[in-house]
Amino acid sequence: MKKVVLILVVIAAAAGAFYFVKCRNVSYKDGVYEASHVGNFGETKVKITLKDNKIIACDLTMFDKQGRVKDENYGKDHGEKGRLLGQVIARASKEYPEMLIKAGSVEEFNKLDAISGATVTFKEFALTAQEALDKAK
Repeated sequence: MKKVVLILVVIAAAAGAFYFVKCRNVSYKDGVYEASHVGNFGETKVKITLKDNKIIACDLTMFDKQGRVKDENYGKDHGEKGRLLGQVIARASKEYPEMLIKAGSVEEFNKLDAISGATVTFKEFALTAQEALDKAK
């Protein structure tokens, strides 16, 4: 009886591993893919370059509701607190693409910690990056 249970456990584990590998093995076409997403705080644009099924470059540009780029000047017209938050978002806009490249996928990127103060940016970037990658399937 123990042998039968052991064999069933091994078979189930092997089937689960096979299913896991097959489902996660996504193939992407080489090229440059773009996506944009409009959220509560403006627009997020992502451009991803793929080569040999890997993300080799990624650009993130974020815009406020007035269409202004969220860069090092973002938030300066909203007092000191707005300026500080703007700087966090500007920093995240530069770091999140690098984090995605190192992670290799949006799924792995989502396991990372967001930069404190830029959680919405993290989520919107991940969503938009996945939309760009979906175009490459």
